[in-house]
Amino acid sequence: SAASDVYKRQSVDSEIIEKIDLETHKNNTFSLENVKGVVFEVNNGKIRIIESDCPDKICVKTDFIDSKSEKIVCLPKKLIVEIED
Repeated sequence: SAASDVYKRQSVDSEIIEKIDLETHKNNTFSLENVKGVVFEVNNGKIRIIESDCPDKICVKTDFIDSKSEKIVCLPKKLIVEIED
């Protein structure tokens, strides 16, 4: 089953802060303890950010992602969401 990795990018190093099973979290919205001010949504094996208190909201404007070639990036929060197999 597909999973989504949420990374917190600190300079060059990327630390995976959460792995989210997209099958388990079906049709669910949630926040993560270590990512303040961000709300994620999982729906039908896809993930997106639906709320963020960052200034530009580019991460919120990015639609659902469901393939390895797609990413959600929030530069103010140093956050990257990626899909893995």
